[in-house]
Formats: sequence, structure tokens, C-alpha cells
Amino acid sequence: GILAVEFWSTYGGSTGEVPNERGELVDITTPEGLPFGYEYFGNFPKSMFTMFQVLTGDSWSESVARPTIHTPDALVNIASGIFFASFF
Repeated sequence: GILAVEFWSTYGGSTGEVPNERGELVDITTPEGLPFGYEYFGNFPKSMFTMFQVLTGDSWSESVARPTIHTPDALVNIASGIFFASFF
């Protein structure tokens, strides 16, 4: 979790674009319009949730849980995370 934040939190920079193997810039923004690195590895809780998603192989959280746990209100984020994790 902590290493993932360190390695990938700035992946995609502020524009959400990275060069591919040909040197062309490729857009890697998420459905919410955020750069890939920030959305999935921006801080420790985001990184742990991403690792949980990879570990379980579940994709439901991409469209259901992730938008509800990444709001500006920290209390809502924590409560939503506990709510969805309790069903696993």
C-alpha cells in the first residue's frame, strides 16, 4: 500500500497523459476524469482499496463503491468503505 502510493500516485501527472512505447501521449484518465495514478494510488486508503480490488478480482467496486469512497467528506469515505467491505 505505502509503496504503491510512493511509486504510482503521480502516474499520469496532472493532465492524465503518459507516453506510450512510441512516444505518443495517451490519455489515461479514469471515468471520473482524474489522472489514473491519483484515482487509484493517490493516498494510502485509495491504494489499499485498489489492492483489495486486484486481490479479489472484483469489478463491481469500480462503478459502485469507488465513487462513494472518494468524496471530499472524509467521514462519508470511511463509512462507505466500511459498509462495502463488510459485505465481502
